[in-house]
Amino acid sequence: MPPDEAGLCYDGYQRRYLWTDAFGVLAYTSIAEMHEINDDRDKANIYRRACDNLIQTVHVCLGSPRSNDKDDAMKIDPSSPTGHVGLRIGKLHSRKITDYGMEFDGNIGITLTSGHGGIRWKVSVDSTAPPSLGRAGPSDDTLVALIVFSILEADRVRSDDDNSDDAPSLSNEIQILKSTLIGYKPRVTNDPLGWGLEASHENVGIDS
Repeated sequence: MPPDEAGLCYDGYQRRYLWTDAFGVLAYTSIAEMHEINDDRDKANIYRRACDNLIQTVHVCLGSPRSNDKDDAMKIDPSSPTGHVGLRIGKLHSRKITDYGMEFDGNIGITLTSGHGGIRWKVSVDSTAPPSLGRAGPSDDTLVALIVFSILEADRVRSDDDNSDDAPSLSNEIQILKSTLIGYKPRVTNDPLGWGLEASHENVGIDS
């Protein structure tokens, strides 16, 4: 990324931005699927490998603190492939306590709470929520999480049928998200990205 659009990674060389890389992953997998539909496995594998390499690069860069500064320290998680909780966004500017807007770097880590809880996508890099925010409640982010988790779980079940995947079940997290969204009414938006999410309701069993 250009130096005015993303912050440096710990190596002092790469500048990565999570949303841009996420679209890259989607592009590679979509192209690979197109070639698979056309029975061209060789080309499909090229894009699958490119996708895997991109994911690994993102984990190395955005899954690690941007510097050795204590204010950039990320929460340790030995069970995570990166050794830390979540992935950084890659914002140009950073500080110990992030904002809930788009100026400062933050961590993308999901926190689920049952009952009347909710979900936050952006927290500080040490995985703490900005103190100015109240308790998390049902939100569009909670809805998006349910859609994503449901897609991943459906893919896991299909993979299990093929005996090709040992991924853990997300059924418990899905039930928590569904209970959190009871009574939730999606907000009206003119964001074209929102229309596709609204159309996905029927695919994950959300009752309006």
